Amino acid sequence: MAGSEEESNEDQADYFAVMADFVAAYEATRRTGKDSNPRAPLDKLKYLLEENGMTAADFSRLLGSDRTLGAKILCGERNLTVPHLRILSERFKVSPALFI
Repeated sequence: MAGSEEESNEDQADYFAVMADFVAAYEATRRTGKDSNPRAPLDKLKYLLEENGMTAADFSRLLGSDRTLGAKILCGERNLTVPHLRILSERFKVSPALFI
């Protein structure tokens, strides 16, 4: 419908306007529904590691990487990758979205 407003009748234009408002309202709730704290996923990871008695070195071994990667991720110097998310999801039986 977008881009063909000239060809629309009044009812169609009203319908399009209402639908656009609904979509905007939905998207606004989705954005505000996420954690407003950008460190929240990292805090969740730290919590899971602590609850499972894992150190940064254990975390690195879990990821199958050199021993410094775990510490770098935990201090925010490096980001989790998709393969890391899969490993964490399987190990802790949680959704990968928990860490995003």
